[in-house]
Amino acid sequence: MEHQRRVPRRRLSRAGQYRIDQGPPGECRVLDISTLGVGVELLDPVRTLDLIGQRVAIRISTVLVPSDGVCMLGEIRNVAPAPGGRVRIGVEFVGQSETAILDGLRRIDAGF
Repeated sequence: MEHQRRVPRRRLSRAGQYRIDQGPPGECRVLDISTLGVGVELLDPVRTLDLIGQRVAIRISTVLVPSDGVCMLGEIRNVAPAPGGRVRIGVEFVGQSETAILDGLRRIDAGF
């Protein structure tokens, strides 16, 4: 059965940083994004056990000021292996208003 998303995601290839719960920060690549969530490839070695359900903060670089970023908060909903031994996580946004999410998406300049 093919997985159907509630809203379409837009492809995005943007550098970022992440922090899972109170763990150390790490580097990531944001692969896709929507008003409900984000797909992220973690570039640092991560233990994939027990990631589902954990809170994560993702800082996504912006086009105009790459050193600046937009911080999006969410909960990890799925985990999958990615090429090169990396890990891909699916994150659902939580703890933010729809207005804050839309403002963040505009700042990321992802075409929303």
